[in-house]
Amino acid sequence: MDAGDRMLIQQQFISGQLDLICCTSAFGMGIDKADIRFVIHMSPPQSIEAFMQEIGRAGRDGKNSVSILLYTEEDADIQQHLIQAEGFDDPEIDFFLVRLTQMQTNDEKKLREQLMESGLQETRARMLIHYYRMYQSDEPRVLLMKLKEKLQERQTEKLRKSVAI
Repeated sequence: MDAGDRMLIQQQFISGQLDLICCTSAFGMGIDKADIRFVIHMSPPQSIEAFMQEIGRAGRDGKNSVSILLYTEEDADIQQHLIQAEGFDDPEIDFFLVRLTQMQTNDEKKLREQLMESGLQETRARMLIHYYRMYQSDEPRVLLMKLKEKLQERQTEKLRKSVAI
């Protein structure tokens, strides 16, 4: 589909001339319409962050909306692998913990930006900052142990939820 057709369809949908559109997630990200009630996924997104972005298209006006995810057992296996791959390994936690303690700011946005500049995805940066702040008063070795424990608990919980789907 050429750019002109995409723009026409988008404008028709936003203005209410079209009640429904089927589109790629990339096309959907360009749509800012408050009264979208349904987002239906043909397959699981590649990450939790992408899923949150996609379902965020619905209900922007504060009214109830629904997101439906269609998937196969094979899709669920792929997602479990992605969740496991999302975890932190010990050297990575050590590296970012050192970075956090060296940063000269308490502004969460600046901390997150600095961690992301070091190669950390935004969601992981938020999670690391959250747990770091929870245990900041602890001795560094204890802090590291608690951080690893919390991150492992989070990963285990995500796996349990994905299996329950």
